[in-house]
Amino acid sequence: VQIKKGPDGTIQKVPVDTEEKSIKLAAQLGSIDLTASYGVPRGLAETMDAAAQVAVAAGMEALKSAGLVSGQSSDPEEWKIPKRYGDTTGVVYASSFPALDAAVGEVMRFATSQSVTAAHDITLISALRSRMVDVAAENKLSDEDEAA
Repeated sequence: VQIKKGPDGTIQKVPVDTEEKSIKLAAQLGSIDLTASYGVPRGLAETMDAAAQVAVAAGMEALKSAGLVSGQSSDPEEWKIPKRYGDTTGVVYASSFPALDAAVGEVMRFATSQSVTAAHDITLISALRSRMVDVAAENKLSDEDEAA
């Protein structure tokens, strides 16, 4: 079922019973520079994995689309919510794989630090890494995780 809101505010439930009626969406994730685009301090942006960066960018764009911030440049002042909305405005983000890049990197660093007797663990971790690469953006892990 698709919910459609009319110009007069009425809500209509429309059955989606054929492929033609379904909403089709597609996207490819490009690189995000939170500092250049949204004025997020570089040090803070560097602590975030790709999923967190996408969430912050999406939240900022939602605030801009709602007309709560001007967001015309990377000037942080243009991305601040007016005080009168501060207590009543929020952006919700949820992920099935929070901090995935960081978690894979930590596992790889731990496995590498183990002795040769941990070869079985390294094999297991390598298999896990391969699966993570298969689902990662552009089929690759971040440079930091690869370096680890």
